[in-house]
Amino acid sequence: MGVTLTTPVRGALGVPVVVEIFDAEMAHTATAVLVVGRRHDLERPSGPHATVVVHTPSGHSLGGTVPLGPGSPGHREIDIGPLGEAPGMLRAALTTLVPPRRTPWTVPGGLWLRMWQRPAAGDEWTPVRTPVLTTVEATALHVRGRAGSSLVQIGGAGTAWRMASLPAGARVDVLVRTVRAGAAAQPVIVVAGADPGADALMAYLTAGRLRHAAVLADHLRAAPGPEARLALAYAHLTAPGTIAAPDGPVGDGCDWTIVGAAALSRAGGDPAAVRSLTLAAWRLGPPLWTAGLRLLADLLRAARAERSDATDELAWAWRELHTLLATADLAAPTVTFPARSPGEVACHPVLGTPPDALRLPAPGSPEPELRIETGEVLPVLDTMADRITVEEPVSQVTAQIGDVTGVLRVRAAGSRFAVEVALMRDGDRSAFAGDIIGLEAGDEARRAVLDRYGRATFIDVPGPPWRWHRQPAARPDAAVRLPEPPPLPALAAHTRSGDSAEPTIVTPDGVELRLRHDAGRQGYELEIEAAPTGTAVLPVRCTDERGAVLNLWLPVQRGARVALAGREVTARAAVPVGEVDVWDSGVLRASTAAALDNGTRLAWLRVLRAAGPDVAYLIDGDLLHPDPLDPFPPSRPPRLPEFAQDLLADVADERPGVFAVRTAGGRLELSGPALLSGALVHLDCGRDRHLLLPLDQAGRGHLPLPRSTAEVRIAGAADPALLEISYAGLVRQSVLVAGPAALDQWRRMGRHRLFGDPIRTTIADALRSLS
Repeated sequence: MGVTLTTPVRGALGVPVVVEIFDAEMAHTATAVLVVGRRHDLERPSGPHATVVVHTPSGHSLGGTVPLGPGSPGHREIDIGPLGEAPGMLRAALTTLVPPRRTPWTVPGGLWLRMWQRPAAGDEWTPVRTPVLTTVEATALHVRGRAGSSLVQIGGAGTAWRMASLPAGARVDVLVRTVRAGAAAQPVIVVAGADPGADALMAYLTAGRLRHAAVLADHLRAAPGPEARLALAYAHLTAPGTIAAPDGPVGDGCDWTIVGAAALSRAGGDPAAVRSLTLAAWRLGPPLWTAGLRLLADLLRAARAERSDATDELAWAWRELHTLLATADLAAPTVTFPARSPGEVACHPVLGTPPDALRLPAPGSPEPELRIETGEVLPVLDTMADRITVEEPVSQVTAQIGDVTGVLRVRAAGSRFAVEVALMRDGDRSAFAGDIIGLEAGDEARRAVLDRYGRATFIDVPGPPWRWHRQPAARPDAAVRLPEPPPLPALAAHTRSGDSAEPTIVTPDGVELRLRHDAGRQGYELEIEAAPTGTAVLPVRCTDERGAVLNLWLPVQRGARVALAGREVTARAAVPVGEVDVWDSGVLRASTAAALDNGTRLAWLRVLRAAGPDVAYLIDGDLLHPDPLDPFPPSRPPRLPEFAQDLLADVADERPGVFAVRTAGGRLELSGPALLSGALVHLDCGRDRHLLLPLDQAGRGHLPLPRSTAEVRIAGAADPALLEISYAGLVRQSVLVAGPAALDQWRRMGRHRLFGDPIRTTIADALRSLS
């Protein structure tokens, strides 16, 4: 009996998954581990069919029936895509305890991120700058752990600050959820490391599913990597009678030191040596895994019980660990805890935005940087702040300067305050709606967006003095209002009259852009006419008449051209590639798809090479699996060899004998010369239905036929390198009905075309829609 777990996304390939097999009477026959994307031959149970049930560590299940009767293939492909709420979350759904789906709740201003690093024990924790990759789900982030110990901190103006331990040295997926809990949103952070097997094993252990953990441990023991060896060591300590200890070398760091101390303690080793290892583990902490945190607590508790004259360091370590245990999420596989900084665990929610935090914008709508505005609003705020009396439980002040009126209301909460601001102009409460107000108090900073009544509230603010900032709701660096696209004759007359029919935008850093009307598309295009040297991207925002916003990036190169949609366009200062902190997949896909010529696509190729392969995967990740050695395409699609062109001409002339066609069981099998490997065959399926079938390395192709297909005729063959945008609809339809073998061929064709090429974009969009 053959079973293959298929996935719509590249990130889930190679993940080991625990499955259970049942016969036709639903009697349990076996428990096994299947690797996603790989065919597995399992022992065939009795009866006409078998049921395969996939179990994730979080408790989600998915089943599929394998027919075993006479004439059945005895093989089943099970799509595991439904286990993830979205494609970008599938990897975490298979290997972690993903929290159940809840409606996200955040305050205006979104979330921010800080990375902390400690190179070695005894060093200070310091915040470090690191690029962050975001997917279209906005809260699925990709960061890279640093050498030594790394922590990621997530928070927001209305979202409590929280830390999470990260594995060192590897790309890490961080899934962030915010759920409402009281007055503030609480982030739920799920960390997935480089080894999915290790992540899954630790998740099974944390959930108490020891039977599934034992099955997965046996699978991982065949060839464990460093992460899997650590997970196996924790599994052995958790269930010593069921799971054996791993073979091979041990590592260093906090978790391995905890494992060593626990193993020595259980073997009856010298208490002084156990105590020394325990304190060494504490100095290296916090650990990555919650299982290690629990073991460390047991070891410290035992060390204190053995010595009545506990050392100062032992007592200090226990006090600190007790606070961490009281606040950490012990139901999560990895250690997460609320904190202002790595050494300052927070027992109460901490809100606000640190000055060095990296903002995490929502997909397609990044908020502008807050700049100091010297407008008339600030004197009103400063006047009220000087007059407020913070000694009273509730204090309110009203002030007016010119036509601007402000109300400041302060409520005391211990040594900190809740501050409410309201602004209006001539009695109009909506005059400042959408403005961003910034409040600085000591070394803390807050940001809030004024609602439609001109109000904003800051929570958990230190005492005065307070410093205020303001940014208007729509303050572009350089903006121009697009007129309605006129007909071509009117545009020509407008040009001849001497008026500017092609507005120019000049950004603060000297990038000059020209807006041109495209009569064919009845829209506009934006072209860079002058630009400084260097590899950079230029953020552009388009707004349509309904207020919908589309964010695009342009590669900064003279002659780069993109298509625009909307009634207003805003261009900001260019950002060097090395200084881009957040790469958003939605913005990248829209930007490359908007490229109007190969020169712009080649400019994108240079930008992505400078940014690195991880950023390239963000655009067309599904197109790029399984991972190629080089994700970057050539500057032009490779042509088929010259000797294949004659065969293509023979097919076009409908000469017989080039292909052998066989249809059976609703499938088409096409066999041709191996010289045509990589070619596309045009199939006429009748009733105005046409499909393209790619040929594999042996010159063969397989395709599920549409229903009610009576006859299939070969209408031609073509070199994929010659596909143009007019074929986009046919390509999309062909990808959507292709089988697994044909999909691999389509992926290979897409990888050979530039980012943003219409055919590449069509293939990638079709693959995403299949998920």
